[in-house]
Amino acid sequence: MGVARRVARFNKHVTNRVQMLWAPRFAPWAVVIHVGRRSGREYRTPVVAAVSGSTITIALPYGVESDWVQNLLAAKGGTFVRRRREYRLMDPTVVAASGAGAGIIRPLMGITSHALVARIG
Repeated sequence: MGVARRVARFNKHVTNRVQMLWAPRFAPWAVVIHVGRRSGREYRTPVVAAVSGSTITIALPYGVESDWVQNLLAAKGGTFVRRRREYRLMDPTVVAASGAGAGIIRPLMGITSHALVARIG
């Protein structure tokens, strides 16, 4: 397992629990709500996201193999919470980071090669 995956595993079990205290309340943070593709269980993952009109862009610093990314792609959507409001994520796709994002996402693009883009409703 590479360094990035070890960091991702640590964050999943430690850092994310702390971030859940503020992520649903303060932009640029958001919480992605997704259903496990094998377990059927609901999960919540804090992310940094940029919203532009009816599109959300989320940097993928741990790559496209992250469970929450795979869950959203398999379900063709999910939900996200930002500033205590819930929105529907629709038609998520993974794109090259160089062609995605704006605002707060752009500085993160140096540490990732991909971003998840979805319509919101």
